[in-house]
Amino acid sequence: MNARKISADTLETARINRDGVNIDDEMQKLLMIEQSYGASAQVVQVAGRMIDILLQIKG
Repeated sequence: MNARKISADTLETARINRDGVNIDDEMQKLLMIEQSYGASAQVVQVAGRMIDILLQIKG
C-alpha cells in the first residue's frame, strides 16, 4: 500500500469511529431486512393461495 492509501484508510476509520456509523454494516443490515421482507411476502402469498384453495374445496 502506498502512503496516500494508508492515510485515506486511517482518516476513514477515524471518521467512522467519530460518527459511529459504518456504511457497510448499515447497508448489510438493510439488505438483510429486504431479504426478510421478501421471504415474508412470499409466505403470505402462499398462505393466501392455500386459503383460497381450501375455500374452493369447501364451497
